Amino acid sequence: MPVFDVTAARPRQELALAIVEGEGQAEGLIYEQVLPDFPINRRTAHLIKATLQDTLGLRQIAAAKYIRAPGTLFERAVAKFGDDTITVTLRGLEIVVPNEVDLDYDEYLDTEAFFARRFGYEISGLTKEYFAQAAIFNTTTFGTATNSSVAYTAANLATIDFIGDAIASTRRLKAKGEAPPYVAIMSGLVFERVRQATKLQSYVAGTLRAGQEATKSMIEQALTEFGVKSVLVGDTYYRSIRTLRNSKAVTMWRVTLTSRSTP
Repeated sequence: MPVFDVTAARPRQELALAIVEGEGQAEGLIYEQVLPDFPINRRTAHLIKATLQDTLGLRQIAAAKYIRAPGTLFERAVAKFGDDTITVTLRGLEIVVPNEVDLDYDEYLDTEAFFARRFGYEISGLTKEYFAQAAIFNTTTFGTATNSSVAYTAANLATIDFIGDAIASTRRLKAKGEAPPYVAIMSGLVFERVRQATKLQSYVAGTLRAGQEATKSMIEQALTEFGVKSVLVGDTYYRSIRTLRNSKAVTMWRVTLTSRSTP
């Protein structure tokens, strides 16, 4: 059934479905669960930073000055409100629809709105995913990463110790003052290798439910006791080259594993 009946001949007059060639699918996005959007509607926004004694967390109790007899003076911690700023990085794409194309399909659909909606949603999601993974793996923000016990490669399936590495990650987070719950993040490629790892299958399937497949939910169940509330798998691709000629889609999330604390 045609979308719209016209009296004059138009290209594909029996048009019933608009297909976007090479649109792709922006699936496997996890940025909303990792670093959700700030409610910021300005180019540059101001944030309030609350500190105690010029630090974001006051856990120092070992010093002798904190031990006081009843009736004596106590140490003073000065609470302050500081001002910090965040600048929103704008990303955009200009979509050009030739006039003759717009006229040809004018009675079928609004071509500009169609492409803006289809491509705009994809670009927005991929851009946020890209910034989220870049922020998570920023060593300036989160410090130098600690390597896993062995590299997560196909050749090391027999020795990959994902459960042990995840537990060690939670301990390092606690040592930095980050309390649970935690989130384990990995790319789709790493997740596929983790599921095939001999040690993980032995621990997850053998300990929790013998004979069962090492699924994501089973892995999360195995890590719950250590403060890991969820395991996120980022499994989407993007193209870093402007044209499609000789281009290749690359995985958005790095071929590595990371853990973070979540509020």
